[in-house]
Parts: sequence; C-alpha cells; structure tokens
Amino acid sequence: RLTAAKGPEIVLVLPRAKDGWLERVTMDVLRARLIRRLQAADRHDRLRIYYPEIRGLAPQMLSLHSKLLIADDRHLNVGSANISNRSMGLDSELNLSLLGTDPASQAAIDTVRRRLLAEHLSTSIEVVAQTEQRTGSLIQTIDALNRPQVADRWLEPLVITLDESLERQVPDAAVIDPERPLPPDELIDLFIESEYRRPLGKRALGMAVLIAGMLALALIWRFTPLQQFLDPRALLAHLHTLRAESWGPLAAFGLFVVASVAGMPITPLVIATGLIFGAWTGFGIAFIGAVLAAVLGFVIGQLLGAGTMRRLAGSKLDRISRRLARKGILTVFSLRLLPIAPFALINLVAGASRLKFRDFLIGSLAGLFPGTFALTFFSHQLLETIRHPSLATTGLLLLMAGVFVAIGWGLSYLLAQRNQASGS
Repeated sequence: RLTAAKGPEIVLVLPRAKDGWLERVTMDVLRARLIRRLQAADRHDRLRIYYPEIRGLAPQMLSLHSKLLIADDRHLNVGSANISNRSMGLDSELNLSLLGTDPASQAAIDTVRRRLLAEHLSTSIEVVAQTEQRTGSLIQTIDALNRPQVADRWLEPLVITLDESLERQVPDAAVIDPERPLPPDELIDLFIESEYRRPLGKRALGMAVLIAGMLALALIWRFTPLQQFLDPRALLAHLHTLRAESWGPLAAFGLFVVASVAGMPITPLVIATGLIFGAWTGFGIAFIGAVLAAVLGFVIGQLLGAGTMRRLAGSKLDRISRRLARKGILTVFSLRLLPIAPFALINLVAGASRLKFRDFLIGSLAGLFPGTFALTFFSHQLLETIRHPSLATTGLLLLMAGVFVAIGWGLSYLLAQRNQASGS
C-alpha cells in the first residue's frame, strides 16, 4: 500500500530499542532491515515511525510491549501474539479483534486510537479529535501536537542506526526468527549454497571408510599373523619415545602447523596426533595447531589478494566471499564443523575475501573444537584397544565409531534427499 499513489497513512509507534543485549543484537537488526524495506517503498511520504519519549527519563526509555493494530478506524487487534515469529508456531497466543461494522464500534476504535495519541503527545482526546478534523491527516495531527521543547511526553522520530559488523553477523530472519522449527537439511541450506555442499556426501563416506579401515586394521592386527611382522610393542616404543621427549610435543606442533598450511588434509593429522600423544595432550596440540594454521592461511590469503585467489579459485571466489562477508561467524563455524571444503582453501579464501579477522577467528575456534575433540579421543581409544584389548575397550571403540559413521551417513542421506527433491 505504500507504493500506491492513493494509499493510507501509516504510523508506527515502537520502542526505541529492545530491553536486553541479546535481543538488541538480534531482533533489533531484523527490525532495522524491515524498517528499511518499508522506507524504501514509501514513495509518497506516507510513513512515519516514532518512539515515545518522556522528559527526564533518559537514559532510560519507555518500553512498549503491547501489540496493537488499528486500521482505518474499522479494525482493532490487540493481544499477546508477536508480529515476529519467535514462538516458531509453538506458543499459545490470544488476540482480541474488534471490527467496526457499525457507528458505535467505529467510535470505540476511534476513541482508543485518540486516547493513545493523547497520552503519548501529552494532550487530551478532545484536542486530538479537533486537530484531526482540522487537518484531515493523522501525520499532520501528530506534527501539530508534537511539542518536544515544552511537553512532558512526545513522539520522537525513530532513526535506524545499525553497526555494519552486526549486519554481517546476524543471519536472515529465517534462521533466528523462523516460522517453525527447521529440519537439519533446511538449516544447512540457509548457511551454505548447494554447489559448495555437494562434496559433503563423498567426504562423509570417506570418513566412514577411514574409520572402518582403522577398525579392520585393529582386528587384523589382533587376530592375524600380521602382528608377527609388525610388533606393536616395538612401534609403541618409538611413539612413547617421541611422546616422552621434552621436544616431542613442540616438534609435533610445528609439523602439524606446517602440514596444515601446506594443504595436507587436517583429519589424518588430528588422528595421528591423538594416537601419539593421547587424548588430552593430543587434543591440545591439534586444536591449537589447527587454529594457528587457520590464522596463517588467512594472512597468506590477505597477502595474495583477491586477484590472485580469483585466478586460483575461479569465479566461485566472489560467491564464497559474499557469503563469508554477509554471514561472517556463522558461515565460518558451519564450514569448520561440516567437512565440505578443504581446510587450507577455506583459510585462503577467507583471507582474500571481505571477511573480518575477528569473525574468522571466532568462527574457527567454535567450529574446530568439536571435531578435533572427537577425533583425538577416538584415535586414543583405538590405540588403547590395540594395547589392552578387552570387551570394555573394544565396546567403547565400536560405540564411538558407530556414532561417527551414523553422523556421516545421516548427513549424506539428508543432503542426497534434499538434492533429489530440488532436482539439483
């Protein structure tokens, strides 16, 4: 209706900002985006957006929590239902609607609207009614009665200011303000385009094959003559020597970083670190090494620049760069958590893109932690099963392997079904 040549005047009275920090950095961003869309559609200057101000209240503010809509003095709707989607359709809400189908109900709706305006403009219902009759315009009535210099209460124009870093980090409303709970495959769709997710099925299958191969090797080692040719105790003695040396962890850390930056897949590096140094020490070396390698790759990408990276990565760099810059931390977190792109390539492209280093670092820390933790503990348990085979150690190893395989196959199945449904 704002784009129509002859449409209604629209006046919104909103709170200046949300009450809590979390809502301010999420819901306020979504509100700002919607307001900008409305303002862009206001071709005929019929939109006004205010917040209520009370003299002496600053820096505090008046909190508006009621949800009230009045249209043409013919429809009044008030209740507990949010106009936003935060309940995801799960809450029970109750609204009351009054339809102005006769003069009495129209007068009642008109009185409610004028009473609210009178309260916010520090005047009386009669003055509001007289001014409306004189101007014939709701906006002109507010302009005439708004007296911020002398009145105790008035309506202040709401000016939208939005920090660019928040704009990049907060995803679309479909993610943080969905109409319904989202299935996992749809949630993945919101963060990562299908063309970049296609390798996930193959990578998940590869991970399952790797785990199955390691289990098979452990069984062969235990129950076949292979152990006569490769004595586990001799191999473990060498590993123990490296682990016992004071320079061992530092050397492993350096090799981990160099190999990761050079482009070696990070998964076997993490597994090897867990095998050699155990669960906790191995996790520390692998996690810190992966983060440092990511930072170095980011810096190298910055030094190479977008031009060089575009020649190496092709036209995909622009699309990846836009997505990284737009969704920042959440996209980096998703790329780290799901094995859908080479570790070293993500670092280089992120450095050559418009992504802020802070967003890259936070997303990498959060995304690398779960996978590194799981792989180091699994590899440690595999070694314990080889060294001390028992029903307990074997059962725990099989349980951990089953969880990894199930997650890998589950992701592959979800994405395969999604691609078939979309015809991609």
